[in-house]
Amino acid sequence: MERAIRTGSAPKVDAAFRRLSRNILQQDTSPKAGIRGKRLCAGRDEAGLDVIGQAFQTA
Repeated sequence: MERAIRTGSAPKVDAAFRRLSRNILQQDTSPKAGIRGKRLCAGRDEAGLDVIGQAFQTA
């Protein structure tokens, strides 16, 4: 997958957000699924996305 973020400090910021979201998904124990499954759940279901959003707010 190719990303459009290539200039300035945008690649570093994007990488930091990806690492942060991955760490939050790893620490999340609500759904018993892998990281890929949690990402898919968050993409399909707004409740799943809310769980991740709440973890971002507390992080």
